[in-house]
Amino acid sequence: MKKKNGFTLIELLAVIIILGILMIIAIPSVTRYISDSRKNAYIDTAKEIIAGARNLVNEGKLEMYDTSTAYYLPSSCIKTENASKSPYGEFVKDKTYVVVTYDGKGFEYFWVSLDETGTGIKNITSVDQLDIDDIESDLTAEDIEIGVIFNDKQNYAIIENDCKTYNTEEATFAGAAGVIYKKLNVETGYSRNSKLVKVVHDNGDVDYRYQGSSPQNFVRFNNELWRIIGIFDGKLKLFRYISLYQTIDTFNRWGSNAIWDSSDVKNYLNSEYYDTIQNEYKNMIDENTTWYLVGPSNNDLSKEQFYLAERNQSNVDNNYSFTSNTTKIGLIYPSDFGYAAYEKESVEDNYCPKNQLLSNYSITNCYYNNWINMTSNYTISKQKGKNKVLAIINQSISDTTSTNPYKAYPTLYLKKDVKIIGGDGTDSKPFILSYK
Repeated sequence: MKKKNGFTLIELLAVIIILGILMIIAIPSVTRYISDSRKNAYIDTAKEIIAGARNLVNEGKLEMYDTSTAYYLPSSCIKTENASKSPYGEFVKDKTYVVVTYDGKGFEYFWVSLDETGTGIKNITSVDQLDIDDIESDLTAEDIEIGVIFNDKQNYAIIENDCKTYNTEEATFAGAAGVIYKKLNVETGYSRNSKLVKVVHDNGDVDYRYQGSSPQNFVRFNNELWRIIGIFDGKLKLFRYISLYQTIDTFNRWGSNAIWDSSDVKNYLNSEYYDTIQNEYKNMIDENTTWYLVGPSNNDLSKEQFYLAERNQSNVDNNYSFTSNTTKIGLIYPSDFGYAAYEKESVEDNYCPKNQLLSNYSITNCYYNNWINMTSNYTISKQKGKNKVLAIINQSISDTTSTNPYKAYPTLYLKKDVKIIGGDGTDSKPFILSYK
């Protein structure tokens, strides 16, 4: 019988069919294996970047203590080996972030990204829950829209590439100042003429001040009622609601030379009175604050003119310091009093005229729209060229001798990372502070 030397056509077809079937069975498994490997590598990259973000937060380099804000950290600012590339390709700029939130106790980290292949996380995902099932494809830039993804937060902030600054005004402030900032231009208190307003000064300074007859700016500090003047350089400025005149009046005088650093008021506030503050609240005081000590020589000025004069170093008198950096607790400025009145360009609807002279602030429209409507208390400002200090007397700014026993309302700045953890700002439910 003649022996066959090869395969028949039928046998070849059978082998091809069998191989095809095996390939049909194997290819999806191999593809899935490759895909899962790449997804796992993608997750490892994400977790490495998140670990970098966590290190920045733990080192205290980022201030993110607002519980209603989602903070977006671009991967480009986090220095890790895999920060710029996923296993699929380059991350899309401004579409790859670690998002950090704060609940008042600790931080939680989320991952949201898009790379050039359209691969990423479509829905923001907690790092603790991130797995391969979260990796999706065919995404577009519109799928990852900042401020929409994290829709249970009132605000969002995008941190700049240096990982130190925010590029949205809403995120300029952290902690307690961030909570207060949200009330900007929102009517508060028992009168429609009470708001937190943004003030842009002629020298370029920007601050945020409570104005009106009854703003909800009460805060509990040292287990006493204080009030928030506003936000200055990202810090809250407070003054004690009850003056010290009602308990001790013998120290309430500047002294014969009208020099703040040697005055009875300054020495008492920063020694005996400071010692009465509980340690929990002492730690909240920002002691690195520059206090301006000299005011204008003429009282017939508007609040803006007072503000500029207070910060004009040429105002300094001989033998008198222009500023003080040793003051932990001071007093308000004349301009603080002026800006506390609800203002408009002209007299209408009982508003205080915008350019009203502080020496004539006792007019009805200013007096009844000013929550700092005091009658006889010192400011921290000396009158230029005279041994007199500036005081609020009968709801107007006036100069007075430095030996009068006028009232003193302790005033201070809080550190930026002090937080508000409760209260609504009313006198019955003042804001509650924490520094932990």
